Amino acid sequence: MENPVVLGKRKLRSFVGEKLRFLPYQAIVDQSTLITEKIRKLPEYQSANSVGLYMHMTISENIPRKSGRNVEVQTDRLIQAAFEDEKLVYLPRISTRGEVSENQLELFQRAQLSDFVGSVNPIESSFKPQSFLRMIAVQNYSSLASLDDQNSYSIKEPEHGHDALDRTGLDLIIVPGLVFNASGDRIGRGKGYYDNFIEVHRLWSRTNNRPVPKLVGICFNEQVLNPNDYKTFPVESHDRRLDLIVTANNIYRSSKQRDDLQF
Repeated sequence: MENPVVLGKRKLRSFVGEKLRFLPYQAIVDQSTLITEKIRKLPEYQSANSVGLYMHMTISENIPRKSGRNVEVQTDRLIQAAFEDEKLVYLPRISTRGEVSENQLELFQRAQLSDFVGSVNPIESSFKPQSFLRMIAVQNYSSLASLDDQNSYSIKEPEHGHDALDRTGLDLIIVPGLVFNASGDRIGRGKGYYDNFIEVHRLWSRTNNRPVPKLVGICFNEQVLNPNDYKTFPVESHDRRLDLIVTANNIYRSSKQRDDLQF
């Protein structure tokens, strides 16, 4: 029998993905602009020195689209704004085990232990990825134009630059996703890259006596569910609640009360 949490996530992904199939392209542009403006006004953003962002996926402007699961907040203006605001900007790169240093590989392996933080005898997780999300430094906005499509989602990735966890880590991470609720819970697209990286950074922060980064989800209004859309929001032990979720219409601040959020 299929895990009810996994089944619940699949249903909610389909539910929200269907709504995004019909989201007009101009609404995507307009909401993305408003989200950028809200992010720049956040105290958490203004106080951050190093910021992890993401390059959004390219989508069709046609309605309805073949799929709505690749529709996400456009981040090109937000990345440009981060450089204007003199932030240290980092972008994701999906790396294989061969590209990861021994120290980082150890962190990734430790992050694959469920309930690791605070546990004397952690239970090994079945989640064992062969590739990992790393945050790589980007020098300036103009350099993004020279990036080539790298990964299976045809998202541009930085090839060169230092890894955030080889330096001072990140103060704030802009987190994409497909489904959200007002409490700060998030469902991604099913690969687990951000869940694993967030746990890796938490372990790195504890090891290096650094604050954990603030987690800020960004999404369209249509991606935030209300309680009538689900009986219980499906989350697993590795799903970390976000500190904030920013949409065009609202800023949701997390209560941070789930047991698995303790550090």
